[in-house]
Amino acid sequence: MAQQLLDTHSDSVMRKALAEAIKGDSSLLRTFLPYILSRPRDAPVKTGPLPVRTMEELAQTSEAVFKRVASGQITLQEARELSALIENRRRDLETRDLDARLRALEEALKSQN
Repeated sequence: MAQQLLDTHSDSVMRKALAEAIKGDSSLLRTFLPYILSRPRDAPVKTGPLPVRTMEELAQTSEAVFKRVASGQITLQEARELSALIENRRRDLETRDLDARLRALEEALKSQN
């Protein structure tokens, strides 16, 4: 509800905050500016292709993320978020692989009995 009121009256709030800032009191501006001028959240990170189908591809992708950080193409925070996605994908692949191996062992045991 508060956000809706702020959105509805943001023009007048900003005018008042700017007028007070010109007079030397920028506290109102500092308080409301982040709410009125919201930063884009989860903006797309331009990384180019990052293959993630195999463990080898994940290793290459992880290396590519490090290189992009080192060259300044992406921020450290973006790299952390990408690394978290890579790690989640690695666990997914690992779980699928273990599941397939377990099923194969179970089938082999069934066929022996």
